[in-house]
Amino acid sequence: MSITWQIQRLAGIPALLAWREAIGERLPVVLWLHGYTVDKQTNRAELEFFAQAGFLAVAVDAPGHGERRRADDAPDDSLSPRQREQRLRAIVAQSVAEMPAIIDALAGSELADVRRLAVCGVSMGAC
Repeated sequence: MSITWQIQRLAGIPALLAWREAIGERLPVVLWLHGYTVDKQTNRAELEFFAQAGFLAVAVDAPGHGERRRADDAPDDSLSPRQREQRLRAIVAQSVAEMPAIIDALAGSELADVRRLAVCGVSMGAC
């Protein structure tokens, strides 16, 4: 079965959505959080797996990543280990703070059943 891919903004946050044809009902959601220094496109294979299984698979760019990366962000290799850890902690904290708005945006869509929602990720996204 073919997968539909769509890029959109959820609460102003760049997101990649994947789903297979629905049968007129809202889909359970898997919200995927990517690792450090990559973006929402990195785990397309995982999103496709969840979409094939009948979920609405959603990946968002973490703060400072992907479309949210700012030109003035210091390159990671220029930071001390302590600065990298502080950056990582700040990204995780901001990501957590954004979850309610992302979920509310999904709840307003015709695709998502946020009463059936899982959040998962890898590396930084698993924090």
